[in-house]
Amino acid sequence: MAQLGADVDQLEALARAMSSRADQCRTQVSQVDGAVRSAWWRGPHADEFRRWWSGQGRQQVLVAADLLRAQSEHLVSQAGQQRQASDSLAGGGGTGGAPGPGPAGSEPGSTGWPGEVVGQFFGAEFFNIFGFGDHFPLVPLALAFGKMTRMARGIPPIFQTGMVGRHLLPLLGTAPGVLGTAATWLDGPAGRLLTTRVGIVGGVVGTGAGIVDLYQQGNPIDAFEREGAGYVADVASTAFSASTTAFLVAPNPVTGAIAVGTGLVWAGAEVVDHWDEITDFASDAWDAGTDIASDVVDWGSDVASDAWDAGTDLVGDVGGGLADAGGAIVGGLGGLFD
Repeated sequence: MAQLGADVDQLEALARAMSSRADQCRTQVSQVDGAVRSAWWRGPHADEFRRWWSGQGRQQVLVAADLLRAQSEHLVSQAGQQRQASDSLAGGGGTGGAPGPGPAGSEPGSTGWPGEVVGQFFGAEFFNIFGFGDHFPLVPLALAFGKMTRMARGIPPIFQTGMVGRHLLPLLGTAPGVLGTAATWLDGPAGRLLTTRVGIVGGVVGTGAGIVDLYQQGNPIDAFEREGAGYVADVASTAFSASTTAFLVAPNPVTGAIAVGTGLVWAGAEVVDHWDEITDFASDAWDAGTDIASDVVDWGSDVASDAWDAGTDLVGDVGGGLADAGGAIVGGLGGLFD
């Protein structure tokens, strides 16, 4: 019969090695960031490389680090379960071990959560379409500004008060049957209370995830020196989530002002952190616009030139035809006197 189990010491050693490699990946990302910023290299190839690194290259290394960290935590969990199973068997040689759970770090808020890692990766690829590397939170910030606008006016930032909800629910409420009834209920007091409670739960979870992330970044002073505006953005994002939750629980001018203030700090820190990518994107957009304008002007000039040439050819042809006709008439008249 095949032996089942594992050497827990070896599992823990492997977990430590993978965790160490994950830390090295993040350290090397920071080192490469500094080298890319300080390197004297100018030109289109340099710009292309910097865009690639700040977008796909940097993010892929960070994703690899998160995957290593997740699997390291998974191995630690497996080793702990193996040790517990061995102790419970009391002399069974540790041949039986309970099957492990899913990948470690799967609880919400853990940076090793596989779903979060995949989401971050594809999120980065999506934002690279717009020229922003390192997943600049364009959509989250846009949604946050919508929430801030409503909270500044004392309106709870729930689905029914958002742009989609305000237009969609009244339209669906006119539909016959279950759909219309459901839309009317959702737009009523009971539906608004439900989405408010859902928003509170989501805010608590989001705040908890932000706190865990800040804790994992270590000493705040060291984290700020390492990440700069990126760390400020992480702190402000967590504060915005907490203050928005507080506004949903107790909407008043104080909680609204705090939520708007933390949201603005978050947005400002994200802009500072991604300023190079934003200016590169703006420069590329300007170049593309001027190229299009130049092409339009060239096309218009060509059309005008062709029209002019066609007009002069037509005048020449008409003039030549008239001259030929006049010559024929003169010749015919001269024949009358022969």
